[in-house]
Amino acid sequence: MERGKKYKFRRLFIQISMIVIPLFLLTAAGIAVVVYNTTVKGFLEGQRSLMSRQLENIVDETCVETNTFSSEKMDWYFDKLEEYGSKVLSTDNEGSEDELYKFYETDTGSVSDVMNAPESVQYRLTKDFFDILYQAALKSYMNYGSKKLFMIDASEGHKGMVICDLAEGNIQHIGEPLDIDMSEHKVLEKLLDSDNNTMEAVFERSSTFPDEGKYYIAYFPIVHENRPRAIIGVVYDWNSFNEALRSTLMQTIIICVGALIIVLILLQFIIYRRATAPVSAIQQTIREYTQDKDSGRVVSAMERIKVKNELGLLSKDVSELAREIDYYTGENIKLAAEKERVTAELDMARKIQADQLPGVFPAFPEHSEFDIYASMTPAKEVGGDFYDFFFADEDHLVLVIADVSGKGVPAALFMMKSMNLIKDHAMMGLSPREITERVNRMLCRNNEQEMFVTAWIGILELSTGRVTAVNAGHEFPAIKYPDGKFELFDDDHCFVLGGLERTPYRQYSFTLPKGGTLFVYTDGVTEATNAEDVMFGEERLIGALNKTEASSVRELLESVHAEIDRFVGDAPQYDDLTMLGIKLL
Repeated sequence: MERGKKYKFRRLFIQISMIVIPLFLLTAAGIAVVVYNTTVKGFLEGQRSLMSRQLENIVDETCVETNTFSSEKMDWYFDKLEEYGSKVLSTDNEGSEDELYKFYETDTGSVSDVMNAPESVQYRLTKDFFDILYQAALKSYMNYGSKKLFMIDASEGHKGMVICDLAEGNIQHIGEPLDIDMSEHKVLEKLLDSDNNTMEAVFERSSTFPDEGKYYIAYFPIVHENRPRAIIGVVYDWNSFNEALRSTLMQTIIICVGALIIVLILLQFIIYRRATAPVSAIQQTIREYTQDKDSGRVVSAMERIKVKNELGLLSKDVSELAREIDYYTGENIKLAAEKERVTAELDMARKIQADQLPGVFPAFPEHSEFDIYASMTPAKEVGGDFYDFFFADEDHLVLVIADVSGKGVPAALFMMKSMNLIKDHAMMGLSPREITERVNRMLCRNNEQEMFVTAWIGILELSTGRVTAVNAGHEFPAIKYPDGKFELFDDDHCFVLGGLERTPYRQYSFTLPKGGTLFVYTDGVTEATNAEDVMFGEERLIGALNKTEASSVRELLESVHAEIDRFVGDAPQYDDLTMLGIKLL
């Protein structure tokens, strides 16, 4: 197959793709927005959950060791942390181990016991308390990789005091107030001022703490005996969040885009298999059918299209159409053969009809006293017009021109019947009135089709030039006298032949002198119509008759026929065109 044809086959696939791909891209964009928002939200929720879990682990480990402390004892420890400050970070242990063992042997757990203990014992107890907090915080700091982890006091009198500070850079000393502007950290300020004993994390973003930058901070209260005693804070670098978020988002987008591309490829494949391929197969089959007219191949090709949609129904319709075309093609072949047969028969009928009309000119070479000529051009294969001329005796020449209603074979048959009846009665020596009355009665009998004939019948007496005639609904004859011009003769019109059985007919007479010419015709002459739907008419007919300087009647009729042809042009001829002329010499 040629390359251009392949392109035409794929054009539907391209057009569908031009619709599907933009819709797919819009859908992908919408999915990308949803994926982005979902991923960001999920990532932040995951980070919050991670930070909450980190802080909860610190609190859990701290509470395991300090859960037996009373509120007064916790206050005492926080007071001592403020008093000792960073000294508790020292690795030196003041006091003897004996004093510490002696204290534990007598300790009842009350705050008075620790308050009355030697200073070295109080220092060791405070350092052990700090180690509990510090080790839990350090473990979390090392495991989670946060930017900063700190713990501040939340009890009255010590709010904001640093208990523990772990960071990559500078750290604050124990007992110092946290170096933070509370007006920029309303979440922490509210948490310090709150008596809420709910142990859950709260979050905020910061650009100034612990230094200039973008940070995400989580705060978690340490509640002891239904009072917040300390707050743990963990700080993460927001940029590292973004990097992790971008990485997660990129992976998600790649996965989604890959999945969407796979879906698009599958969709395109399905469209091709379910739509484009069947359409291409149908188109190709129709193209081949126009060449070979093989309906069997069409049916076979359409049966291979198995899609259960409109295209499947179309393939069945194409198969049925091919069968119908084959059927009607066969019928058309039969009709064409029948038409050829009918045409041949009509040609034969036309020849038979033409043979019935006088067609040899000069018609009477032994008679030099007149010149006669006639012609008929049928509008169809056979016409309803006819003319005739014959001798009834040595001195009387019968002239006939007639027009049968209708066209084609019925008119031709009626014409043959009329022509024979007129001739038979004229040969009996009857007058034109007697001929028309008898022929009319015979034509009216069994005339179920209600056909009729307009006729002009005249008998010319050669010795005198006298013409006796009857006009049965026919056109006016045209007469030219010697040294004159053609003019219409307003004769006495009677009813048509075959119309009413008892119609009376009147005959009239006029004399045609030597050098005079008689011209009779059918309405096909005056009613010839051009492309503008204008008829030739009687005025143009008389003009055409007088225009010519013909030396013979034949030249006269041919000149008139040429004028009609020029007037009509390419317009079709709807009526027979018949003329008869005679000139006395």
